Amino acid sequence: NHDAGEVVPMLARALVDTGSYTDVISRFSSTKMPMPEAEADLKAALGYAHMALRDNERSAEMFDAALAIDSENRYARIGKARLFAVTRDMNSARALLDKVFESNSADENAWLLDAELKSAKGDLDGALASYREVYASKPDNIRARYIVISYLAAQKRLAEARVELVAMKKAVPKAPELFFLEGLLFTNERKFSEAREILNKLLAIAPDFIPAVGLAALAEFELKSYTIAEQHAEKVLAAGADSLFIRRILIGTYLQTGRIAKAQQVLEPLLKKLPEHPDVQALAGQVSLSAGDTEGAEKAFAAAARLKPEDSAAQSRLGLSRLAAGDRLGGIAALENAVRLETDDTRPDVLLIVAHLRNRDADKALAAIDALEQKKSGDPMTPNLRGTAYLLKKDLGKARASFAKALEIEPSFFPAASNLARMDLLDKNTEAAESRFRGVLVKSPQHPDALLALAGLKARTKEGASEAIVLIEKAVQGNNKLVAPHAALVQLHSALGDRTKALAAATDAALALPEDTQVLELLAS
Repeated sequence: NHDAGEVVPMLARALVDTGSYTDVISRFSSTKMPMPEAEADLKAALGYAHMALRDNERSAEMFDAALAIDSENRYARIGKARLFAVTRDMNSARALLDKVFESNSADENAWLLDAELKSAKGDLDGALASYREVYASKPDNIRARYIVISYLAAQKRLAEARVELVAMKKAVPKAPELFFLEGLLFTNERKFSEAREILNKLLAIAPDFIPAVGLAALAEFELKSYTIAEQHAEKVLAAGADSLFIRRILIGTYLQTGRIAKAQQVLEPLLKKLPEHPDVQALAGQVSLSAGDTEGAEKAFAAAARLKPEDSAAQSRLGLSRLAAGDRLGGIAALENAVRLETDDTRPDVLLIVAHLRNRDADKALAAIDALEQKKSGDPMTPNLRGTAYLLKKDLGKARASFAKALEIEPSFFPAASNLARMDLLDKNTEAAESRFRGVLVKSPQHPDALLALAGLKARTKEGASEAIVLIEKAVQGNNKLVAPHAALVQLHSALGDRTKALAAATDAALALPEDTQVLELLAS
């Protein structure tokens, strides 16, 4: 009857959309519809079901039968085009899909396939535009929004991704995917505390959502919670979601906690599976370096640089490994390569300058500093490095002027204040040295390094010990998740012979940083 002609195809499509493919086939394979349009729709739904179950031959039969009844049937046309794509006949897929667009009957499914075909051809921006058309026609399409935001995050187009996420929150405010995408953006923005908070909310309701577990592993690793990061990473591997991304995190946790043998064990499958991957070779270099194998490290970093010759990071790692192995000329040559390859990031420049300074070649350091200043002006680090180079040349006047310039740019820039204080102490001017650190604290009252440095000067005399304790306690209160202030407080109480207060300070440190091995060692001592 007329009602069945409308309801049955709609039910079949709904079952396909919810993944009930075998149910569609068992219930409707023998069903005949009274109206040609309904029969075509039902045949097309059966085509989608068979395609999902990888029975491509039967799927093609169903789509062909649907199109034989109604050659303009949009649902069947898109299904047949998708089947062409599944069987890697991209030209036929494109030709059939274009007919859908020519007939002005494109819907969200047409745009979705269009995006996938463009992505397969490498037209990622075109794919992005098509995915946006998907939710322009159907705002609650989570899949398309998810793909767009993930793509923008991968491309580091984070401002655009944020705009898309805000729109998604309005369109589908209760979608659990929002938690994951928010966490994804926070990790890309290096806001790991925020990422941890939002991902923990998601994992509380979906503890086995593996993409979120993997992302949480990264956030915990960056926050130095290595035990939790390890647990997350191992859960991802146990779930069969093996990847370079997750093994890199797991290797990092083992290296950070001194378990080099375990890091080597996790690395081994990567070396077998992806021996020519530059990131795998870079990991191998880090593991070798941690094991004290400078020769192996240099070999691996050299392989990474060979496999990715235009990557400044690979050249930088090679340079550092050569320097560690005692090859100064080779190390500096690799770092110079890194500087040449990188026009925006100044880290290779800084590494090269530091290498020249360690090589006690002040003139080459100054030349590299000039190049750095041209690349990025207004950074206090640059005059601070210049001051260090002038110290090597024993030009104390220019050194002081350079350090002072760094503080003019940023009054709370501690390295310059520390360098000036060191020069003041050489002149036996403790009061001037103290003023350097107090100057930093005016701008940044909770600055941990400045508080500890000032406390160190005060603790030199018995009279200053009480003020030193106050300063360190302030550093602890303002920087409770840093090890150094806790360690300084324990050490000062111990030096003053107050074991009770030293133990109390160590206990507080362990409560604040339960995962930190340095703190546990502090408590044990």
